[in-house]
Amino acid sequence: MFHTWQVQKSAKHYTEAAQDEVTLLTQIRDGDPRDAKHCVRLLDSFEHSGPNGRHMCMVFEVRVFTAAARRFPALGHPDKEGRCVGAV
Repeated sequence: MFHTWQVQKSAKHYTEAAQDEVTLLTQIRDGDPRDAKHCVRLLDSFEHSGPNGRHMCMVFEVRVFTAAARRFPALGHPDKEGRCVGAV
C-alpha cells in the first residue's frame, strides 16, 4: 500500500490547525470504519522535531493517484519503493 504524507510548517498557528485537522479526520475515520463514504483515511499522525522547529505530520492512504496518473501521465507512477517513475 502506498502512503502520502503531509508535513505542516512549525509556526504555532499551522500546528494548531494541523491538530484540529487530525481531530476531524480521526472522527471521520472512526465514524466510518467500513469506509462506506470513501473519505480520505488518516492512518497516523506524529510530531517531528527538526532544525526548523516542531512539525505536525500526517500519514494518509493514497486513493486518487491512479486516476490522476491516467489523466496526467507526466506525473509518472510510484514503484515498489515509492519512488516516482515514468514522469516526463
